[in-house]
Amino acid sequence: MALEVSFGCDLTERAGITLLQWAAWLREGVPHGISSRHGGVSRPPYASLNLSDSVGDGPGAVVANRARLGAALGDMRRPRIFAKQVHEASVHAVRELPPGSQPPPEADALITNRTDVYLALTFADCVPVLFYDQQRRAVGVAHGGWRGLEAGILQATVRAMQAEYGTEPPRLQAAIGPHIGVCCYEVGEDVAARFAGIPRAVHRDDDGRITLNLARVARAKLAAAGLTVENVAISAACTSCFHDAYFSHRADGPTGRFAAAIGLEPLDAR
Repeated sequence: MALEVSFGCDLTERAGITLLQWAAWLREGVPHGISSRHGGVSRPPYASLNLSDSVGDGPGAVVANRARLGAALGDMRRPRIFAKQVHEASVHAVRELPPGSQPPPEADALITNRTDVYLALTFADCVPVLFYDQQRRAVGVAHGGWRGLEAGILQATVRAMQAEYGTEPPRLQAAIGPHIGVCCYEVGEDVAARFAGIPRAVHRDDDGRITLNLARVARAKLAAAGLTVENVAISAACTSCFHDAYFSHRADGPTGRFAAAIGLEPLDAR
């Protein structure tokens, strides 16, 4: 498991769930984490902490697993807002609590400055990116498959935070979580051509195998959005190599989804 960070992360056990968390953010009152596939109630092939309601898992299991995620983040009663992910560049700003019967927003990124919700998206090889604006007290989470990254989902998230909260990109922090690595993410010439302009994003083996480095793509997109190198952390665990720890569509086929989640604590609660 390779790890390249500018601010450190650790695996922590909370409420029976393992979360990948960045210590600096916890000190700032930013409950967050990237879950593993363990600690839930789902049966195979979704075993066990599947957090997606769109892969065929039983609804009751997903509800129970999401409650466990909330407990691990610090408050199982706090609403957890998920999205219907569409592999595009749409961003949804959570300005008010949605009624319980409202369908989830169609988006590949969620942002908020509320202190009474958790934002969450689900993954099984795509790139999770968490955002924290310390100055404006705002957070976000984005889902980056190759289509979304090409469409500009990360830049769109930063622009939305600028418009909603006055975020200054050079002061914005981002954490890139586990995703399929360049070791395993084989692509065709058509996909490779879309990222040919990003240094060392496309790797070609001597046998003609082409793989894509999604972390380099994500980092380049964040730099294009104005983030600085020191404010971007990368946990480069490959979900395909480590599919015993994380869900991987490439490695497992039909399977569950882990989550990247983030929220804010009120300033007077710190």
